[in-house]
Amino acid sequence: MNRSDRCFVDTNIFIYSVGRDHPYREPCARIVTAAAGGTLYAVTSTEVIQEIAHRFTGVGERQGGVAVAREAIASMRVILPVHRSSVADMLELIGKHPQLSARDALHIAVARQAGIETIVTADRHFQDIPGMVVLHPVDLAAQLPADIS
Repeated sequence: MNRSDRCFVDTNIFIYSVGRDHPYREPCARIVTAAAGGTLYAVTSTEVIQEIAHRFTGVGERQGGVAVAREAIASMRVILPVHRSSVADMLELIGKHPQLSARDALHIAVARQAGIETIVTADRHFQDIPGMVVLHPVDLAAQLPADIS
């Protein structure tokens, strides 16, 4: 991925980056670090930030969720808003792609409206969406400069 390429970062990248020991933890942490340092032009959305907070508060880790959400905000170049048209596009995607959750369909809609065709995610079902390039965190982390840790 070239530095000038923009990518949309999915919720699971942030969650894996701070989670328990897992094969995705280190690659996801490298991606967040690369984004924060400007090596990776990464954006996310207000919905991703809400999803982080929702997930952590749902398991009784309210303060942890706030910390991860703040890190996500600080590390991203842009936090994209959700517009009425994003929601309309989400509904179209849900109708066409039964494998997508409403949240994942909204992530795609927001990214597309911003002209972003690449999503960084551990979820494989995004690959079935025409026009979306899916970068798995292990693959993307392997492309990053070695000095990012």
